[in-house]
Amino acid sequence: MSQLRLNLLTGRWVTVVPTRAKRTSDFAPRAQKVENDPDRECPFCPNSAHALIDVPLLENVDAAGNWQLRVIPNRYPAFEGDESLAVRNLGPVHVMAEASGKHEVFVYSPEHEERLDQLSDDQIVQLMAALKSRFIAHANTPNIRYTQAIVNHGREAGASLAHPHGQLLGLPFVPGEILEEERAFERFKGGCIVCTTTEAESNNERFVLENDHAMVICPFWSSSPYELL
Repeated sequence: MSQLRLNLLTGRWVTVVPTRAKRTSDFAPRAQKVENDPDRECPFCPNSAHALIDVPLLENVDAAGNWQLRVIPNRYPAFEGDESLAVRNLGPVHVMAEASGKHEVFVYSPEHEERLDQLSDDQIVQLMAALKSRFIAHANTPNIRYTQAIVNHGREAGASLAHPHGQLLGLPFVPGEILEEERAFERFKGGCIVCTTTEAESNNERFVLENDHAMVICPFWSSSPYELL
């Protein structure tokens, strides 16, 4: 089973997944495509052997009965089990716990080459509704304290399959970065820190986009190129 190991220098948990230790794709050259074996069947494409046996946790189908979006359990979960977070001290600097929780995959298109930025508005609405549904399911699950949705695009981001998909992680703890953000909100004395930031950035060179529903800026405190808020 996967383990959580506490980094005593930072106070943050690190997830160690032994079953993923021998993934040769992690050591492939950066220039190599995510999928380099033409004979390998994509497990997320409709009618593939894996897709036919996977039991979806959530599935949206069209009028013809073909799925357009599905959420399935991850076959190689980093988090698994219903146990509460039970911390064990194995030595003066060895603190660990079992990595219980949920690890799911959301396949947001049946088309193998379709990217997230190519989805239609209706597909985006469908995806957001599906994620909301799973977030609620996680919130109602005992011992899950935080859920995060991620999309890995490209080998450097950790993707091992090119088919458009993302992952849902239901964790038995709240990550340190989230706790730090909560404390920052509490320290800020100017009201809502996000509202104040967007107002301050709305008319300068860091402004990117605004419509009736959203605003995008490059924050003054960006920690990496192309970071957006």
